[in-house]
Amino acid sequence: MEYETLISSTEYNEESIKMATYLIILKKLKGMSAPEFRRFKREALKYRVYRRKLWRLLIKGMPIKLIVDKEEIRAQILREVYNQNGHKGKESTYHRLL
Repeated sequence: MEYETLISSTEYNEESIKMATYLIILKKLKGMSAPEFRRFKREALKYRVYRRKLWRLLIKGMPIKLIVDKEEIRAQILREVYNQNGHKGKESTYHRLL
């Protein structure tokens, strides 16, 4: 990677790190062609970085969402929500995460 990591590389994959980097510095990243950059920019502008975390902006009435790329962290979050809310099942746990 030729750019400074501005969000945690232990929590995010390379694509999310590139997106966060662009959103913070607002400059084309090295190695991107013009058409590739246009597609990347269009997608990146659907996100924001806040407190070193990547967030997906509103989509037709849905709330903003924290992006969690790493499967281990997703599993940990699911376990914690499930355990904290009285083992109410998959549906209830899923809706609490939305």
